[in-house]
Amino acid sequence: MQLLYLLLLPYARGFSRNPTIESLVAQAEEVAGEGGKEIVLTGVNIGDFGKTTGESFLDLVKTLDKVRGNTAFRNQFAGTRLDR
Repeated sequence: MQLLYLLLLPYARGFSRNPTIESLVAQAEEVAGEGGKEIVLTGVNIGDFGKTTGESFLDLVKTLDKVRGNTAFRNQFAGTRLDR
């Protein structure tokens, strides 16, 4: 029964998608401007990041690292695959 559940999961929650790096950086800059000191990256499968936008997860991290005011990154991922 677990296999059936895993096969249906993408249909229930939708397939992988992400906002653009530009929009994520804008959000990070807004939060930093309000005093936020940490960026938390969450996701189900970071290996799929940028599939629809042509960007990469590494590009995201490098760009977010330049946001002034943020001092820490925290990652919370489930089902992480970086082999793509």
